[in-house]
Amino acid sequence: MDFYNKNCFRNYPIQQGRSCVADSGSTLPTSFIVAARLTAATELVKGRQAYISQLTINDGQFSLTISVVDIGGGPRALWYGSAALTKDYQVVPMQFNVEAMEILGENIEQQQHAAGSGFIITGLLDDLKTTQASFTFPPGATNLEPSVVTYVKPPGLTALKIKNKTVRGVVQVDLNNIGSLNLLTADGYDWQLRVVDPRLVESRVDKTSSRLTCNTPTIKQINSVPPNSKGNIDIFGIEPVTIEVTGFGVALRTTGFQLSDLCRPSNVPISLENNNYQGSILSAEQPEWKLLWPQYQDEE
Repeated sequence: MDFYNKNCFRNYPIQQGRSCVADSGSTLPTSFIVAARLTAATELVKGRQAYISQLTINDGQFSLTISVVDIGGGPRALWYGSAALTKDYQVVPMQFNVEAMEILGENIEQQQHAAGSGFIITGLLDDLKTTQASFTFPPGATNLEPSVVTYVKPPGLTALKIKNKTVRGVVQVDLNNIGSLNLLTADGYDWQLRVVDPRLVESRVDKTSSRLTCNTPTIKQINSVPPNSKGNIDIFGIEPVTIEVTGFGVALRTTGFQLSDLCRPSNVPISLENNNYQGSILSAEQPEWKLLWPQYQDEE
C-alpha cells in the first residue's frame, strides 16, 4: 500500500520525465494511475514503445487504452480495459487486442493464438470521481516504464483441431460437459479435453450408435437384453443354429435340419366338455388316459 501511496505523487508507471500532456493541453494527474502490469505473447511488444493513448473518466466509469506506434507512425491499440470505480487503488483488468496482429503484418496463421493480458491499478477514488474528462495522448507523452510490459513466449499449444477444423484465438468451451486434464510428459505438458457425456453433444457428422447418429435405426435391445458398455449385444448359436450377418441384418439359420427334426409334435389331450370321469370308476379296469389317449402308450 505504501508503494501505491508514493505513486500518487509521481508519474509511475509512466516513465519519469514524460510530459503527460494530452492533445487538448490538459495534464494527466499523477493520482489517477499508480501501477500497471501488461503481458503479450507476440513480437508486437518487442522494439515498440507502449504508451497510454487514451483515458476517459465519466461519472465514475473509467476506461483506458494502451497502444504502440505502428509502422506508419500512428497509434495501434493493444490493450484496453474499463471498470466502474468503487474504491482507492482498484484493479482494472486489461484485454489484449488480437486483431491488431494482422494489421501490423504478423503471420496471422501462426500468431493468432498469441494473446496478452494485464491490469492497471487506479489511484485515489475522490480525485477520479470528481473528474469528467477524456484525455488523448500523442506518442511519447505517456510512455510506460519498460519493466511493466513483459513479453511472454507463445505457448506450445497453438490451436485446437476439431473435426479437421483448426481453431485459434479466443476459444470458448462450455465446461458443463467438458473435462480438462493436464499431464506431465517427457516433452512437457499434455493438455487433454474430454466430453463428459457424449449424449449431450449434438452432431450431424459423426456416425456412431452411442449418439444415435447412424443412418439406420440403432438396435436398442433384443428382447430384454440391451447393448453392453461398448454398444454390442453378443448372440451365440448352438449347433445346428448358425448366425450370419447379411446386408439386411442378422440372420439365424439351420443347416441340414428341419423344424420337425428338432421339435417333435406334442400330443395334446383332447378337451372335454366337463370334468366328469369318463366311464365308471367302480368298474374301470384301466386308467382313463389309456382308454382315451392311446398315443401315450407308445414307448421309445
